[in-house]
Amino acid sequence: MKHAKFFATLVLLLLSPAVMYSQARLSTQGHESSVTALCAADNSGFFSAGQDGFVIRWNENGMGQHFQMSDLSIKMIAYNKATNEIAIYETDGAAINRVSVWSWTTFTRKYSKRFTDTVTAISFSAKGTYLMVSTAAVNGTFLFNAKTGSRVRTITEVPAISSMMRTSDSEKTAIMYSITGSLTYYDMSANKQKAKFSVEARMDQPILFGTPSQPNRFFAGVKDNSLLVFDATKGTVIAAYTARNPYICTSITEQGEGLYFITYDGKDYSLRLVDNQTLEDQLSAPYSKVYNPPAPLVVKTFTGLTSRETFTAVAKVNGQIVLGTSSGNICIMTDIPESEKYTLSAMTEIEFEKVYDIVGNENTLYCLTNNAIYRTSYDANESVSVALNANGQTNFELYGDSVIVWSKGTRRAVQRIQLGSESSPLTLFTPTTDLQNVRLFGDQLVYIQGNSSVGLYDLKTGRNSEIYSGTSIQDAVLINSSELYVAKTRSNQTDSALISVNIKTMETVPLSIDGSVVFSLSYDFDNAETNAAMLYGIVISAQEEDAITRTFSFNPLTKTISYILTYPDEDTTAFTSLSTPVLFTNIGKTVVYACNLKSKRNMQYKRSSAMAVKVCPLSDKLAVLNSDGSVTWYNLNTQAVLADRVLLRSGNWK
Repeated sequence: MKHAKFFATLVLLLLSPAVMYSQARLSTQGHESSVTALCAADNSGFFSAGQDGFVIRWNENGMGQHFQMSDLSIKMIAYNKATNEIAIYETDGAAINRVSVWSWTTFTRKYSKRFTDTVTAISFSAKGTYLMVSTAAVNGTFLFNAKTGSRVRTITEVPAISSMMRTSDSEKTAIMYSITGSLTYYDMSANKQKAKFSVEARMDQPILFGTPSQPNRFFAGVKDNSLLVFDATKGTVIAAYTARNPYICTSITEQGEGLYFITYDGKDYSLRLVDNQTLEDQLSAPYSKVYNPPAPLVVKTFTGLTSRETFTAVAKVNGQIVLGTSSGNICIMTDIPESEKYTLSAMTEIEFEKVYDIVGNENTLYCLTNNAIYRTSYDANESVSVALNANGQTNFELYGDSVIVWSKGTRRAVQRIQLGSESSPLTLFTPTTDLQNVRLFGDQLVYIQGNSSVGLYDLKTGRNSEIYSGTSIQDAVLINSSELYVAKTRSNQTDSALISVNIKTMETVPLSIDGSVVFSLSYDFDNAETNAAMLYGIVISAQEEDAITRTFSFNPLTKTISYILTYPDEDTTAFTSLSTPVLFTNIGKTVVYACNLKSKRNMQYKRSSAMAVKVCPLSDKLAVLNSDGSVTWYNLNTQAVLADRVLLRSGNWK
């Protein structure tokens, strides 16, 4: 009963609001990968979101508050200025479609909503009372209470898929653009359609805007290298401009300039403006002027992007045009006209080296960067290079006075590097398909390639063999000379996501576990000679809009499973790491949990601005590697944060 009570307590901790608030990291560093969305904020600032799952709030001085809100790509962002909260749409591009609302004051998630279909638009109402979400489904537009997350209604009166939603300042009326080609006015109180106009279908970047004398009068979008402007009260097109891959923007909070757009002529980019006077004149222009309107003002021409870099997002923030790029940079230029060609430069800069992996030994921590392997400790202000990483490997394991290096998702050779030596890496083997995982068990490497094969490499003899083949393999643990446990995604309802394999007889046994996918296995090797040795891991059970992620323990002798932690959502990158008798896990991404399986005591380590991806317990410290390559140090016993560090290019810690 004590065991069950311990588990139940941990479940309650996971389901209750986090009591340890995290903080954002201040930096001028950009996103690690493509910028996906930009959004204006108060006080001349703005938000950027990226494929790296980070949201950054930039101030007018070019300094950003960085905070990771997802381990998935963030595709959309909306800001509620009334509460200083943001909504994000995060997705894996397949099964996971989730909208989450976060407080930018406490950096905590208030609630999340999971959808079976792709989300096509998110927005807050003008006063911040409602959160509006549209999905790629008929009758798939929803109205939520922005404070509580409770569903107010499904907007059935506007059944088509919407890619833009705005409300009036009074929140009595909403206007929605459907990709089928309609502009619909919706009565928020009466839940009925007020008016509907036909416009161009399947336009990108739909936007509602106005002028000082004509607020919210205009609607614009992009289709087939054309920029189309409509009278939003009639649905009639009033102006059409030819523009190559244009990005359009206008400020919602100010109505004094007009409609800006960026286009490319094959050599240079240009920022152009359809001013307010032209927009208002076009409302009464004859049809002959619709497709031959006055030429837009060329505000400036500019260059500056690298050959492989492209613009991915644009926003108008007060007197500035903000651009996000495919490499994660943020660029800013003013809207002041210039006659000479302007050279655009990024305001973001690379401040620190990314640490890709960490391993530890007593009080020493080894860090793997793109170019080298460093030795450091909590007390050290600098790191010492102990080996080169000439091939840019991303993962490693400590093996005696050497390391085994490899790269996830590639076919790079698995190598052994001698620490403190200038000798070349020794190639152990080269995978035939992309490596998914390499784990060290004594003198043997268990590796997964292509999610379909588990191999075994003997470091003493050099023998390399396949010990299991299947489908959708996630992880594998060799608990002794003959017994292998394989975690996988089950293929159907009768399949099992956890199996045992006798690698000598090749007999496989499916194990009973409630879930569709199992991953991140850990085994208690310290008690392998006793009946107390357990196998731990993560299991996800998902059905339509509901998902549950749990950590579990499995007894190899009795074949019984107990569940330890429960998180009421899908967490596909959660990990377990066992340092007997403590099981570490980041399930839920709010904190790092440390469950003492012997004393039945649990602890929490407050997360950094970035999500934890690996833990490394040392003698009295805990080093945690975060997704952005920073390292957070904790007192192992008190859970106090000792330092949150990044590695500078000089080798010093900051």
